[in-house]
Amino acid sequence: MDRTIAPGQSEQVKVTVTSARRSGPFTRTLTATTNDADHHKVTLTCAGTVLVPFQMKPSAVSFGQLARDAGPQQQTVMITRGDGGPLALEVLPPSDPNLRASLREIEPGERYELDVEVTPAWSQGSWRTNLMLKTGIAELPQEKIAVYGYIVPRLRAMPARFTIPRNLPAERELRARLLWSNNRPSQVLEVTSSDANTPVRIEERNEQQYVVLSVPAGYQPLVRPRPVVTLKTDDPEVPSLDIPVWLARAPSTTRTAGRVTRTTSGAGVRSALGRPTSRPAVRPKPLRPTSQPAVQPGIRRPTSRPAIRPKALRPTSRPVARPTPTKPED
Repeated sequence: MDRTIAPGQSEQVKVTVTSARRSGPFTRTLTATTNDADHHKVTLTCAGTVLVPFQMKPSAVSFGQLARDAGPQQQTVMITRGDGGPLALEVLPPSDPNLRASLREIEPGERYELDVEVTPAWSQGSWRTNLMLKTGIAELPQEKIAVYGYIVPRLRAMPARFTIPRNLPAERELRARLLWSNNRPSQVLEVTSSDANTPVRIEERNEQQYVVLSVPAGYQPLVRPRPVVTLKTDDPEVPSLDIPVWLARAPSTTRTAGRVTRTTSGAGVRSALGRPTSRPAVRPKPLRPTSQPAVQPGIRRPTSRPAIRPKALRPTSRPVARPTPTKPED
């Protein structure tokens, strides 16, 4: 926002802070930009405290990972009085029919224990719901408690999708292993690919089931609609399963000091068996030209040192002795 403040005048700044999922003291800083040469930027500090009706340990009801054949599960959390007045908690009826909750008062108005129970039948994968509590505090009459967990799916593929490398030089087969919960596999009745250019089949190896996707050289999948492999089974819990087909990410290009460097992200790079690799693709480095000329046969390569010249004889301080001539005999 742009404001004009006359000399000697002041202006109020309205700040809105989101307090959802926060509690206790907080501090935020804001920066105001002005046309004052001496105070071009002014830093404002906003501090406050988020008040909560109660404290809960743990802060949410998590059931973690549950097996599909697991029976009823129960978690207990402790609720204590927060920043408001005494508590008068009451559990509202949950919207999930498989969820039950009950309160036990440990200390009137101060401490409670909340028992939360979930029962089959289980859903597939992640699930999340909420419990609503009446607090008995006028400022916040109701409070929401998150309840969540993860149910192991009856059938899933590993990896969860086929990732095709770009610019395949030759035909390649990608594999995805089928994982059945409780090690009780059902029968796959049919497997099809939405793209006729990538045939698919079921393969059994070492008592494991694999979906094998054949990818031709240079294959480029459609972006919309995205190709998908579909399985049909005789299992009533999971009559079908879709495995999407993706194209690997293009290598990113970065420029550093006038040099262009291409790097391939490790995400999306997979081996022939469909497993993600732990390293990005390695490309050979180009040979750097040398400043020295090529060495020809029979020619000695010059060294980097200058040629060694013999030192000149330094004159001595003494004169050189010359032989005395002799007279010839008569």
